[in-house]
Amino acid sequence: MGYNRRWCVLDKFTNKEQLSSWYCLVSFALYRSTQCLIVVYLNFSVPAKIASFDDSFTATYKEDVKLPCLAVGIPAPDIQWKVKGVAFQADDHIRQLPEGSLFIKSVTRQDAGEYSCTVENSFGHDTVTHQLVVNGNVQFVHCVNSQ
Repeated sequence: MGYNRRWCVLDKFTNKEQLSSWYCLVSFALYRSTQCLIVVYLNFSVPAKIASFDDSFTATYKEDVKLPCLAVGIPAPDIQWKVKGVAFQADDHIRQLPEGSLFIKSVTRQDAGEYSCTVENSFGHDTVTHQLVVNGNVQFVHCVNSQ
């Protein structure tokens, strides 16, 4: 906070509660002034970040999988997924959930590979990459020696 006889500049607010408490303090401090104008500019800007980490996920054949991408930032970041380096396209098998995670229904070995989530807003961007390993179904075949 900076102050001179005419101006009081408040910065580094992190939430509205702080703003209101500082506003009350400033109002009280300037109460005796015959003419007082308090202008508060509130600008919350938080760079886009991902609150989940690169990880390797192992799934079993036909298991449902959820790959996390928890995005934070103000304004809310845009979320884009790439599957094996190609822009993600939703279908009945794979879709993006409202919170940003990627849901793969009934995985197969073809789903194994690299999944990257990128988040971006006007103040920054971030990327997380997950590796998906799919263990195939095991079928036992009983062999009978016909000799």
